[in-house]
Amino acid sequence: MQKNLFIVSGILLAGISGALGKKEPAVPAPMSTQKQLALVRVNVTGQSYDYFRPWQKKAPFSKRALGAVLSKGHVLVTADLVANQNYVELERAESGEKTAAKVEVIDYEANLALLEPTEKAFLDGIIPLEIALDTVVGDRLAAWQLEPTGALLATEGLVTTIQMTQYPIDIGQFLTYRISIPMQYRENSYTVPLVKNNKLAGLLLRYDSRSQLLDAIPAPVIT
Repeated sequence: MQKNLFIVSGILLAGISGALGKKEPAVPAPMSTQKQLALVRVNVTGQSYDYFRPWQKKAPFSKRALGAVLSKGHVLVTADLVANQNYVELERAESGEKTAAKVEVIDYEANLALLEPTEKAFLDGIIPLEIALDTVVGDRLAAWQLEPTGALLATEGLVTTIQMTQYPIDIGQFLTYRISIPMQYRENSYTVPLVKNNKLAGLLLRYDSRSQLLDAIPAPVIT
């Protein structure tokens, strides 16, 4: 009888140990595939106007950024990125495939622009980002960047204030998220999406590397 009791106890302990070994991790696994698919590189070349010599333009420039893929085949970037552009190109992070793009809508006051690829099927298979409108002070947002290899680099920061600030064109003030975040520089960091629970919460407006403070164009302005 005592022997049988020891056997039953051993079976129960083994079952409990197995159940504990299979419990869910405290931090859920990152959705790396979805994050990469929701981003495309944006390459821009252009020339700014010379207001002191209206008959000529300034030296050509090139910029690299990341665009957030939204529904209806649109890519969201800042207006500052594509201002005075001559050519805009989209590049898929996972394959390096490229296509030209056109500026579909631009709002200089809100510093936002929507791009559309000339090849309609270019964004096929990409999971578009939904918009997160529920960000409050104390929330944590992640800045999504890409390594040269196409690997995702996600850096988390804390929303410290939500306030009205000046945008690049000084016409009034707009809502802004201020985030404390140790963001690393990458060559495609001219525009950086900020996400909350895998939804788009904002776009990089400006970043001070000394204070590690980032101002973001928030989702309520984007919508």
